Amino acid sequence: MPSEDRLQQSLAHLKQDEKVGSKVDVAPDHRFVGFDACQKLLESGVDVVLLCTPPHFRPLHLRAAVQAGKHVFAEKPVAVDAPGVHSVLESCKPAKTKCLFIVSGVCLR
Repeated sequence: MPSEDRLQQSLAHLKQDEKVGSKVDVAPDHRFVGFDACQKLLESGVDVVLLCTPPHFRPLHLRAAVQAGKHVFAEKPVAVDAPGVHSVLESCKPAKTKCLFIVSGVCLR
C-alpha cells in the first residue's frame, strides 16, 4: 500500500522532470493514499479515471468508477483471471447505458 512518504517522493520526482515538471500541480486535497484512496478519488470531482496501477484490483476499481459515473482509461491487462474479465464485461453494460467511455490501452507497432 502506498504511503504518504512514497506519494511525496513520486510528486517531487515528477516536478523535477524537464518536460512535465512545470505542469505538475496536485493540490494536497487531491492526494490520496490507503485502502480507501480509490473511493476518495472518485468523490473528488474528477471526470476521468486512469487505471494504470498493477492490474489485480482493476476490475473492482473499474466497477467503482462506473458506479460513480466516471469515464475510464484502463491500462492492459484489464484483469488477471477469468472472474476479473467477466467483472469487467459486466461493468461495461451500465457504462454503456450511462454514456460513459471505457478505453483500454494497447500497444501498436
